[in-house]
Amino acid sequence: MQELPIHRPTTGTTFARFQPRLFAILSLMVIGILAYNERIFLPSYRQVAHRLGYDQGNLSDLYSRWTGTQLLLQQRQNPYSDDVLAISQRGFFGRDPAPGEQLSETAVFSHPLYVVFLLAPLALFDFMHVQEITRWLFPSLVALGTLLWSRTVTQIPTWAVGIIALVAPPTLEIARVQQLTAPTYFFLIVAMCCIIKQRYRLGGVLLALSTIKPQESWGVILLLTIWAFAAWSRRRDLVISFTATLTILAIGAEVLLPGWVVKFVVSTLRYVQNTSAQRAFSHLLPGWLLVIGGITYCGLLLWISWHTRIIRPDSPTFITAMVVALTLTQVILPTYLQYENIYLLPATLWLFRNRSYYQTRFLFILYGTLFSVLCFPWLSASILGILALFGVAFSSASLVIIFMPFGLGTVLPHLSTLLLLPLLYMQRGLDKEEAGLALLQRSSSAGTS
Repeated sequence: MQELPIHRPTTGTTFARFQPRLFAILSLMVIGILAYNERIFLPSYRQVAHRLGYDQGNLSDLYSRWTGTQLLLQQRQNPYSDDVLAISQRGFFGRDPAPGEQLSETAVFSHPLYVVFLLAPLALFDFMHVQEITRWLFPSLVALGTLLWSRTVTQIPTWAVGIIALVAPPTLEIARVQQLTAPTYFFLIVAMCCIIKQRYRLGGVLLALSTIKPQESWGVILLLTIWAFAAWSRRRDLVISFTATLTILAIGAEVLLPGWVVKFVVSTLRYVQNTSAQRAFSHLLPGWLLVIGGITYCGLLLWISWHTRIIRPDSPTFITAMVVALTLTQVILPTYLQYENIYLLPATLWLFRNRSYYQTRFLFILYGTLFSVLCFPWLSASILGILALFGVAFSSASLVIIFMPFGLGTVLPHLSTLLLLPLLYMQRGLDKEEAGLALLQRSSSAGTS
């Protein structure tokens, strides 16, 4: 059964008059960001890797996943084992650990085992070829998912969105390390688009596939589960297709490696405890305050999920709720890595689409300030790249300047959430007004008849 459509005035503007100007600005941004990546960031990264003795390794996050998949499918080895971890670390860092040295657990196989079904075709190739394929494939998935999101919920020209997504600093980082965040992002964003269009069966399948990195998708899945059960007769296809797909994946993984769930949990805990990718706030705030903050954010996510459970899937309020769940998930994550901010792209586009909601002076100033900070990675990378093209040299000593586009990475999810919450509140108010008007109209019609 289809949900009833909503009729609400659009809040965006047409871009026909501004497209030439927009094209010029984005062209300058692309030139600057690509110059920053090639002339500043990558050379500086290689210098840091050389200083740490990692320059002989492939430094690819995909290597441990590819190695684990290949050894499991060809030799039936446990990808969560210490033997496979040692092989992965040797390839990642390019050497064995020195006596007494503890290498980072970056190369650990920390995914649900059914990720091997996705990676099985890549296991047929040499890893050098896999790297070249995924350097282009993964950014393309990010751009394609963002394009579909834009076409579904915004009025921004698709060519502009494609450019913004492809040259986003987190996308370039995904291309550098070949991170499985790219297919996870694609599955999750396209699933959200399917649900907005009420294509629940396909949405459920894609949601299940997004659990190859469950730490990045669980917030949206929680919201959608509560929402689906609130109107089971209309939305049950979402839960059924999600559950069926996940069950098939889990059983297939169990056939390959019995007891993989326990091994996966142990491997994930090991990764979180030993990886160097800790939240910046974990070194600045006491542990008890971090725990309270995490519980508060989880409670906020549950509250939003409950209060949006009866809203139509094409309602702006429901779309905002999904975007808030997406950003809150990144806030609650126990670790931070630069490429994870790719999940802020849908929020940034949606905030731009709904900028007219921020009409009071306070909200206008808040929006202008925080939205500018959200755009800081693109702006700073563009400026640094253009300076490099004009001959400005950045020495390895100026690492603060070199890594400036990633400097605010840990606070961006918080700022995005802070901007989205007033929008959600205002849209819920409009939903209540629409419900009241509809009830009044029905009462008037009943009285007339």
